[in-house]
Amino acid sequence: MARKNYSNIAIIRLSSLGDIIHTLPALFQLTQHFPRARVNWIVEPAGAELLKNFSGIHRIVTFDVKSPDFWQKPRYLKSFLRENRNRYDLIIDFQGLIKSALLARLLRGGRGTTLGFARPNLRETQAAWCYQHQIPPLPSTLHVIRKNLALLGFLNIRSSEIRYPLIPPDRTPRLREFFQSHRLESKGFLLYNLGAGFETKKLPLVTTLDLLERLKKRFPIILLWGNPREEKTADLLRSRTGVIKSPFWNFSELIWLIRQARILVTADTLALHLADMTQTPSVSYFGPTDPAVNGSLLPQSTSVVPPVSCRFCYRRKCDKMECMIRLRAAKLARTIANEYQKAGQPSH
Repeated sequence: MARKNYSNIAIIRLSSLGDIIHTLPALFQLTQHFPRARVNWIVEPAGAELLKNFSGIHRIVTFDVKSPDFWQKPRYLKSFLRENRNRYDLIIDFQGLIKSALLARLLRGGRGTTLGFARPNLRETQAAWCYQHQIPPLPSTLHVIRKNLALLGFLNIRSSEIRYPLIPPDRTPRLREFFQSHRLESKGFLLYNLGAGFETKKLPLVTTLDLLERLKKRFPIILLWGNPREEKTADLLRSRTGVIKSPFWNFSELIWLIRQARILVTADTLALHLADMTQTPSVSYFGPTDPAVNGSLLPQSTSVVPPVSCRFCYRRKCDKMECMIRLRAAKLARTIANEYQKAGQPSH
């Protein structure tokens, strides 16, 4: 298709936080190719806070599908559409769910163009009915970032460059005090992230304890956590191992902290994708998700996967959790130690 001179563009990527990060390189390319266009991003509240750390977005539009008003009072949707419908020349759905595709269709009204992925690449295939245009099917093994960039091929944007429109974060007084009180130095510590979007991505507690005991003898470690339940786990691990427990940071502080780490150890979750964005090496462990699709693209990062046939199932619940149980602390510790040392060597 010949590229039009779009002046008002809507990106729909409502959630999750990691997938929002994976969509940012596509935002960068859009703003480069349509520098005069107003690009709005429609997103849920948590994602709206994250997006405040990036440039190129004319307006962050919050769409709260979890609000009681959304489900109980039709006027919520009516009010949202009254404010936003018929405003866009182009509406791109990067999410591929029924709710996001239907929102794109409703926002279009009688004016805009709706664009989405091909049916085989949609998590909910019924979403395809809501798009005017779809790109050809993509390989299922394609990384999510490259998948999002490929969606722009419809607009004759074919760059494979991965850049993020990050607004450089500042070190806040709280970060300064944290570093001073624990005598931390930039690029001198290992950042261990406990969080993950769903339970099947997490290591068993006994494995985490064993791993931290092995690592703390060699490296200064900061425990990073993300929600109240994970904070309780962080408190337990700190009391058992003596490693440093991080406070809960806002997104800007979190990005700054990850940038200062020598290496990040994490599951497939937001912290991993922020590490890629800030060029921080990582060691990530995968079970239900595939690192080729969701993992790090940094050459200096590595992923550890379990030797089980049921891996990469993408299930959010599992009674056996064999994939994560088979990730042994000894092997993880060796991999982390090797990568930590490499991260400290000057590049050539």
